[in-house]
Amino acid sequence: MEDATWNDFRGWLQEVRKRQGLSQEKLAELMGCTQNYIWRLEKGERCPSKEFLRLLGHELPLTASETATDHISPHGRILP
Repeated sequence: MEDATWNDFRGWLQEVRKRQGLSQEKLAELMGCTQNYIWRLEKGERCPSKEFLRLLGHELPLTASETATDHISPHGRILP
């Protein structure tokens, strides 16, 4: 995946998290990871694992508009 898509993802993750009123700590708790991992994803220091993306689709109530334009399916799959 190109760097631009990962940059899109990190901005998207932070925007969706904040829109849903979640702190990094709360999202980490929902996802079963550390707050530091969420922070690194949002800063672009880490790329999300396939498992993280899959769980994200299940844990966050995403709207169609939040997924369709940002290359993430409702089930956490990266779309072309």
